[in-house]
Amino acid sequence: MNSLIAMIVTTIFYVTTGWYLTYLFPISHKIERLGLSFLVGVGLSTFLWFVGYLLGLPFNLYTLALVGGIEISVGYYFTRKARLIPTEPIKLTSNKISLIMIILIVSILLISFLIGSHNALTAWDSIALYDFRGHTIAINHDLRDITSSSYYVSYPLMVSLIHATVYMLNGLSAQGIHSVILMAFTAIIYGRMRDWTNHTLALSTCLLVITQNQIFYHSTFAYTNLPYLAFLVSGILYVVSAKINKYYFLPLAGLMIGLSTWVRSTETFWVIGLILILWQGWNTKHKLLAIFSALMVIALRMTWISYFNHILVSINYSYDETIRSFGFKNIQRIITNWREIYWYMRLNVFSPYSGIWFLLVPISLTWIVKRNTKLLLLFSSIVLSASMLIVGIAVFSTFYNTWNEIGDSARRMILFINPLSLITTMYAVYLISQKDKHE
Repeated sequence: MNSLIAMIVTTIFYVTTGWYLTYLFPISHKIERLGLSFLVGVGLSTFLWFVGYLLGLPFNLYTLALVGGIEISVGYYFTRKARLIPTEPIKLTSNKISLIMIILIVSILLISFLIGSHNALTAWDSIALYDFRGHTIAINHDLRDITSSSYYVSYPLMVSLIHATVYMLNGLSAQGIHSVILMAFTAIIYGRMRDWTNHTLALSTCLLVITQNQIFYHSTFAYTNLPYLAFLVSGILYVVSAKINKYYFLPLAGLMIGLSTWVRSTETFWVIGLILILWQGWNTKHKLLAIFSALMVIALRMTWISYFNHILVSINYSYDETIRSFGFKNIQRIITNWREIYWYMRLNVFSPYSGIWFLLVPISLTWIVKRNTKLLLLFSSIVLSASMLIVGIAVFSTFYNTWNEIGDSARRMILFINPLSLITTMYAVYLISQKDKHE
């Protein structure tokens, strides 16, 4: 019961801290605003909590409340100055099919929460890294026990600080909060698809995403892949949503993509978001806002990277000189090992998501017919992500002899392709049903 109360209080707190800030952006659906408020609140609050720690403040509930109060005050002040966009009320539809889908979505999300809350933490990195850091931060109110090894600072602190919040509130397990992240992400999917398509297709997309085996599975244990997916894909959806009259989606996209690097900093998929932001800035004729949004991504990422490098220097950690440069010998090694690289990618990247990759064919055909900008950007983000993964694996294989023993890591790294592909496919289905080409 303590864990349930702690997680409810944690969720309400982070939703509240992000609530007014979401009014700075053109969100028109209250369900989406609830989900976005939680993700913005949890991402920005933990990040500013960390910044406060760098300035000399301890990690405790008082400093977290201070950070939350600042966010609420800033959001409230600017929303009073800005012209607010009206939010549609939450209402159930009388359509029986839609009502059944709503019941299924709510039931599946609750089941995810119950499984995650009931089960003990078992995955190794959950126990030894993310949750361990959460416990030590809650006990010590600082980072003294996690700065003596490069392993403990190998990932940013967002997930651990969420766990620490639950433990400071006397919760016994914080694992259920990952189901809340899936709920928030589902709400954002609904809002974006409701804007792009219609109520029924929006619900169908949500149902498809949360019933995808890997996504549901990751919502029941405490890894960083689901939070990373939620921020990165949300950022891509918002940058794709930017128009000339809705250009404030650009800084929201910058914030979400930047916060994805506050979850996992080693992946380079944030570069795709950066490219899309700059392209949309040019397309919507708001270049300066796009540059500001891109700088936001870089600033959020570099804050952690700078601290990480500082810790490595303090513990006299030395990089292997062989991974500092990439040259002709690496290219030769890739050519020599191309069969092994091919089979690794086939077994760990293409086969596990074969159905998802197959969807790219009808998506590309739909774009050829409809010439829709949103569809092109969504399709491009998928193709660019796959290309970056392939190149990354090929390069990685030249540095480490044991590179082919971490297949599960590659499958988890590309997890965000699942919802992105399903969302793109459902949008393509909507376009096919329409007579005009749309925007």
